[in-house]
Amino acid sequence: MAELELPRTDSGVVTSLFAMVGPRDVGKTTMAAILAPMLAPKERIICAGPVPTMAERMGVPWHKVSRLDKAGADKFFSGLERSDASFFLCLDEADSFLGASQFYSQPLQEWVRDNRNFGQGGLLIGHSVGEVAKSFINNCDVVFFFRSSVPGTRDWLRKYARGDMEEIDEVVANLHAHQALVWAPKQDPKCLGIAMADPKAGEIRIVSMEEVGARRENARGGTTTRLDGTSAPSAVGTFPAEEGTSGG
Repeated sequence: MAELELPRTDSGVVTSLFAMVGPRDVGKTTMAAILAPMLAPKERIICAGPVPTMAERMGVPWHKVSRLDKAGADKFFSGLERSDASFFLCLDEADSFLGASQFYSQPLQEWVRDNRNFGQGGLLIGHSVGEVAKSFINNCDVVFFFRSSVPGTRDWLRKYARGDMEEIDEVVANLHAHQALVWAPKQDPKCLGIAMADPKAGEIRIVSMEEVGARRENARGGTTTRLDGTSAPSAVGTFPAEEGTSGG
């Protein structure tokens, strides 16, 4: 599996941009709450969104940002865009402010474009990807595609990612809760495998596509690679997930 190159500042903040895309109840919040503290010290995490769920799970302060208050959201994003401090932004419902709609935020778009220049990184979470968000996805270093049958997301995958992985839209449509296809637009190969979050253990493992295929053929054994680069024995049967697994 291709190694992730994640540059960090002296303060421990990964200066890469991540995205998580998927509908409700597929495990985005759970995976985000595990992932973010792996990418930055908690005191450097800025958690924002319309509800405090993600911040509460991470144990960090929450900044309310909602499309219902466009002026307040733009003020918040402008503060980030002007800041030269090193921090890691976790933004829920980011697609509300990055699509072609009345809620589009120019300050947020500018931060997405320039954040690496100031020792900043981020994890942006949204529900769907469409043509209007192509530039946003291309700015990301790593994208987690969760299970989705939303036409906008599947159309994007067919149009822009199918040349790198056949039937990618079908793979994403058949994922289970707390699983996501890991896509790195700037790397080769772009598909890094399937990420699986274990809420009880508080860890995320990435299983290569080769191993996914082997598991589907009832192969036994193998290893998975955690995001910190260490290996662990595969839990046979984790992919596909056991029946009854739910999102969060």
